[in-house]
Amino acid sequence: MPEIMTVEEVAVFLRLDPEAVLRLAAEGTIPGGKVGEVWRFQRSEIEMWTARKLAGSAAIPKIHPLSIAHYLAPDRVLLLRNTTKKGALQELIESLTRHAPALHPEELAAQLFHRESLMSTGIGMGVAVPHVRLTSVTDMVVAVGLSEAGLSDYESLDGKAVRLVFMIVAAKTQHAEYLRLLSGITGRLRDAEWLNALLAATDAETLFEALKR
Repeated sequence: MPEIMTVEEVAVFLRLDPEAVLRLAAEGTIPGGKVGEVWRFQRSEIEMWTARKLAGSAAIPKIHPLSIAHYLAPDRVLLLRNTTKKGALQELIESLTRHAPALHPEELAAQLFHRESLMSTGIGMGVAVPHVRLTSVTDMVVAVGLSEAGLSDYESLDGKAVRLVFMIVAAKTQHAEYLRLLSGITGRLRDAEWLNALLAATDAETLFEALKR
């Protein structure tokens, strides 16, 4: 399956009728978003959602989410200066490539912006999780940025301005770890106290400490 999937492709993947997929998407049950008038879905998010739904079955091993703290460093946690989506993502790209020599800024930017052109990674609650897998890296790295004013041009599923951006870059071979980290982040975001502590941070040090909780 391609990384960006149609309703029909998700239906084949889930073995459901396309109308059922449309209904689930409209209800917000499965992760997806509209590009113009048509629904599109990120394969990695559909796979993660499916694995979590099946995790209660004894026949399916549970996914054990990874903690974001393991992949963070103080110099990759920042207060965003830019107030636009493009500018904010570029800040995070520069932060990652400055401290991870294996990452090539042009390649990372091209891949991330291409993904965003297909479907926004704004997941709601003021949070976005741009993520990509590259052949040029050997292990996952993460950068986190907080915008005080909010990035109003960052399209989000619930229409709220994005304030918190988790940028994840993984190796092509790290599919399982990649999904586990995504699961770990989205799972923690259900903790309203934790999310509010992140959004209330007034400096990078406070944000870093809150992320480690």
